[in-house]
Amino acid sequence: MKIIRKICGKCPISVNLTLKQRLTKLIGFASDNVFTITNGRSINGVIRKVGNKAFSLRELDTNQLRIIPFKRLADFRFEITTGAVPLIKNVAVIHAIQASFLAFNVKKGKDYVEFVQVFVEHDQQTITIFNHIIPLSQIGSIECLRLKRR
Repeated sequence: MKIIRKICGKCPISVNLTLKQRLTKLIGFASDNVFTITNGRSINGVIRKVGNKAFSLRELDTNQLRIIPFKRLADFRFEITTGAVPLIKNVAVIHAIQASFLAFNVKKGKDYVEFVQVFVEHDQQTITIFNHIIPLSQIGSIECLRLKRR
């Protein structure tokens, strides 16, 4: 992974957690979408258990238990429903294998990157805020952008 720095301050912000530790904090939490690298299929579900090499997810649609190895995880995405837009600490363009993102509040754990993405619906009336957790193996580069203060 290549980090291109163009900003004063921390980008990405370092976090002393592994992917396993971060996902463990989300046990019982529903994902919006989990994307895998083998077929690109998305799964909506609730994390039930996190192991050393995989985690289990109970699908919301079928109630089926899925085991997802960390090495097959492309993106774990969930909606932030606090109602408040998080304070922006940094801004970056993240180039992942599956897609590129304009990202806010980028954090880098020991083996993953986490960030916030704001999605504006076509009607421009609805804004959805997502949190993404992507393994470092799926990240090509992080290009930090300069924030101008007025």
